[in-house]
Amino acid sequence: AALETSVVSLTAQESALREQAANLRKNLVGLSKDQLEYRRLASEAETNRKLVTFLQDKPGAARIREHGEMNAVKEIDPPGLPTPAPNERRLKFLGMALALSFAVGVAGPGVVEYFNRPIQTEHDARQITGLPVLSSVPLVQSRRAVFDQRVAKPDVVVGEDYVLFMDAIRRLRVEIQLLAEEMPLHRILVASALPGEGKSTVAYNLALALGEVRKRVIIADADLHRPTLHRTAESSNERGFTDLLAGTGELSHSLTEISNGVRLAPHGSGPSVPARAGLGTRRLVEVLESMSAEADYVLIDSSPVLLIPENLYVAAAVDGIILVADAGSTRPRDLLRAKEVLEHSGTPVIGVVLNRMPLKSVNSYYRRYAAYYQS
Repeated sequence: AALETSVVSLTAQESALREQAANLRKNLVGLSKDQLEYRRLASEAETNRKLVTFLQDKPGAARIREHGEMNAVKEIDPPGLPTPAPNERRLKFLGMALALSFAVGVAGPGVVEYFNRPIQTEHDARQITGLPVLSSVPLVQSRRAVFDQRVAKPDVVVGEDYVLFMDAIRRLRVEIQLLAEEMPLHRILVASALPGEGKSTVAYNLALALGEVRKRVIIADADLHRPTLHRTAESSNERGFTDLLAGTGELSHSLTEISNGVRLAPHGSGPSVPARAGLGTRRLVEVLESMSAEADYVLIDSSPVLLIPENLYVAAAVDGIILVADAGSTRPRDLLRAKEVLEHSGTPVIGVVLNRMPLKSVNSYYRRYAAYYQS
């Protein structure tokens, strides 16, 4: 029991000493922090003291400079006008050169192509020539592009493009008849600027459309280089217009009937030299007058205006001129030049016919009419 009491007493003393040691350790640590804080405060006080001393010295130094040589201002580098650096000037020049090359390389061809693009719409033809568009003849792919009255029968099936083609030719016929009420229009020249624009097709079908309304028509093939009307009409070419010009044939022997009231004077087999000589003489007027005496309308197919100069003789001997242009092919400058050449003859150009128009570009009225016509 005595030993157990001693053990308990010694354990209590040990705990007390440990607590005392811990308290002393805490006091030592606190004392170290106080010392560090004191040193920091002392360092800041010393720094502030030096700063005050420095600031107190600044006014004195400034007063000394005011009264000394530092009061004078010395010009080290005199000012001058600003001058561009060589590199900046070179960059500006290169920029202008690039802009100019872009304008010439891109905008230039674009402008040229815009003004030289093919005629595609009635608006283009009116704007370029200042002439009315008498008709827009669509491109026919379903059958032969020849005006045929038999398609009006119920048992005949035709495509939409051919129906619109027939209607466009009838529109041209109506325009000619209306113009004939306002001006003498019995002899009509059908011309084009260049080959392959469809003037022969227009002249031939216009004659058939006039024959549909009981008009007497004579078609004269005055294309001395590439006559085609006799092949279109599938008729003989033994005697014709050149024989009349050369004085080697008679009118009654030179005409071939191709439809009711429609007769064709093909190119003929007459020699070219006498025929060309007849174009520039009174003989041409006499031939056309003899044709006019036997027909209500005389339609004359000519050579390309810009290629054959003899067309001016024929143009001067007629009452009016129809100018044919191929939509998507004829250039504005060619059409305008052809108009100017024909107007030199003194005969008015009464209008333009746009040939081979794409079906989708034909006026919506004609599309609706074609649907009604086929129903």
